[in-house]
Formats: sequence, structure tokens, C-alpha cells
Amino acid sequence: MKVTVFDRIMGSGKTTSIINLLKEHKELKFIFVTPYKDEIKRVLEELEAETPTSNKKGKELIELLKQKKNVVITHELFKRIKYDEIKSLNLRNYSLIIDEQIDLFKLLDISQTDVKMLEASKTIKFVDDRVEIDNKEFFREDSSHYKILNKINAGNVYHNNSILYELYDISILKKFKEIFIMTYLFEGQLLHAYFKLYNINVKIRKFENEDRPKKERLRELIEVYQDKPKTKNNLNSNYLINKDSKTELKTILSSSSIDRLNEKQIKQLRNNLNNFFDKSYKILDQETKSKFNKVDCIMWTTKKSFKESIQDKGYINSFIELNSKATNKYRDKSIVAYVYNRFLNPLETNFFKSKDIDIDQDQYALSELVQWIWRSRIRNYQKIYLYIPSKRMRDLFLDWLCS
Repeated sequence: MKVTVFDRIMGSGKTTSIINLLKEHKELKFIFVTPYKDEIKRVLEELEAETPTSNKKGKELIELLKQKKNVVITHELFKRIKYDEIKSLNLRNYSLIIDEQIDLFKLLDISQTDVKMLEASKTIKFVDDRVEIDNKEFFREDSSHYKILNKINAGNVYHNNSILYELYDISILKKFKEIFIMTYLFEGQLLHAYFKLYNINVKIRKFENEDRPKKERLRELIEVYQDKPKTKNNLNSNYLINKDSKTELKTILSSSSIDRLNEKQIKQLRNNLNNFFDKSYKILDQETKSKFNKVDCIMWTTKKSFKESIQDKGYINSFIELNSKATNKYRDKSIVAYVYNRFLNPLETNFFKSKDIDIDQDQYALSELVQWIWRSRIRNYQKIYLYIPSKRMRDLFLDWLCS
């Protein structure tokens, strides 16, 4: 299995390039995997391919592959494929093309206490680092943990200190001779760690010279809020307890740090968001010379459990979750706020550390931040106003933007 990553900035035409390549080489068989349903329509219009349309898309996909058809599917449908379904199929002549980052690693939502209980009751057992069903009699649909047990029964659940993780079946990927992945900042993604886990060599092709003009254009279109010297109401620092503390500046607004904020800090952050939204909207209104509904211009995010603490009634519906990636729904948003300091979940970090795989936390944070901001109208190369109150995240973004 040969894996090649085309690591290019968003909006650089990665998808168009691969479509043109497939047009030139019609002899190539392919499975095209995209996060966007509207992208499926585009690929079908340009290439000779099919997509499952019935209510049983999984079964229809297998039939199309048996007929040796080129197919275009979503990330979600691809992740639902089971190895037993394709085990007998010869896919060595197929190229697997994955558009954008795909999540092939997942922390399962079950407590350590419940995992230990399932082990003690001999419902599950640990075999090295894998988790297996121990007693099939307990594997019933009326079980409170049936969904988890079903994943375990599929054979792709691992553990580390009674924390469970689901990994995409690598046997499926190994069915293909070549895999092409089109994404950006790949080395900061869990997908990179996933391939390391299986000792799979990945060739990363970067296009820094070609991407430079795009970066220059983005610098002109992204106005990042910055504190001004000798100004009292500085939105990046007025909520801090100790503005000179290097530790606080590095960790403030991380998941654990948010849980420790006092009422005064929370109130200040709420005021800061309102202030930023109001000022940005006024500037936007003056620049465009036309009236916009302010709520329709805004997109913002933070830790989900912290959302209600700092949101104002005026922009409740403008909240977009941190992990929002595979959507074009927010491509008209021009006033953008990222109120979070992104670190990998320690439980995920611990799993990969147990396998001697280190993940660059800054690269991970930058990758997640850039992908989230790209949900806004900057994807159309239209101006946005951006507020990032975390110094660490702001510095990472500005360093990237100016590099």
C-alpha cells in the first residue's frame, strides 16, 4: 500500500487537480471519498462514476464495486464499510482518493468504571492492547452498552488503562494499491499518527512556493483583532488574572483552564465577545455600504459546556462547534471568534504515547484552528474579522499567516 498526501493550502484547487488527472487517465479505477455531499454532485458531473442513492447505501456500494464501477461517496459512508463486506473483492486496481482530513481514530464514550465492570462480568476481555467480546451471551441488543459492544465485536477497539479507542480497520486500506489524501497541515492531524501506528510510510508532497501567493492574499483579507498600547479595554488581555504569567498565557482558555475561570473573568469574556461583534459589525457595515443582519454575519466557538456562560441572546444561533469541518453552511460568515485554546485530549495523547508516537500539540492546534476558520467566507476569499483571545492560539495563527 502506497500512501501519498498532497499537503496544500485550502482553496488551492486540490480537488480540481485530481479530477483533471482522472480525466486524463480514464483507465484508472477509483473510489473518491469526500466530506461534502455537494462535492459528490460535482465529481459525478465531471467524471464517469456512480454513487449509492438507495436507502441501503452500504449494500449498494458493495454491488457497485463488484461491478468494477468508479464510485464517489462521503467520509461517513466510507467509515461504515466492514472488512468482511469487501474481503472477497479485488480492489488492487482501485485508487482510493480521500478529499480532506478523515477521522479514523475515535475515543469511545464509556467510563473506565463501566469498562472495568464489563471486564469483571466477563462480557469483554483484554487481549494485549485489543478488546474482545468474552461471553457472547452478554452481547445482546437490550444491553445498555450494546453500541460499544457492537464496535468491540467488529474487532477494531483498543484499550489503554481501561480507556477504549476505536480505530478504522487498517485491513480495508490495505486492500488498495494506492491511496491519495488531499488535505492541509497533515503532520498536525491524528490521521498522521494513525498511519504511524501501523508503521505505514506516508509520502507528503508540499507546495510551499505555489501556496505563497494564496497566503499573501489571505493576509490582506483576514483582520485579526490586536490589543492597542495604552488602551484600557484590551480584549486579548483584560480577562487575565496575571498578564505576566507565562504559564497562564500558554494555557488560558484550554479545556481545564476554562473550568477554573472565575465569575469576573467569565463576565469579561462575555463582554469582550459583545464588544468585538458590535465593533466589527459597524466596520463591516461602513465598508460594504449595505445593511446586513448582524446575527447572520457571526460565527463563534468555544468549549461546548462553556457556551452558555459567555453567549449573549443575540448570537445563540451563531455558535458552531469546535470540530465542525465537513460543511459549507457557514461560507457567508464574516465576523469570527475562536474562544478556545486547543490541545489534544490527554486520553488520546496517552494512547499514542503508549505506542511511542508523539504528536506536536502546536501543529495539531493550528491544523484544527485553520480548518475551523475556513468554514467562514474566507473560503471565498472575502474579508473576515477574527478574534482569538488565547495568546498561544493567536500567535500560532499569526506565525502561520505571516510565514
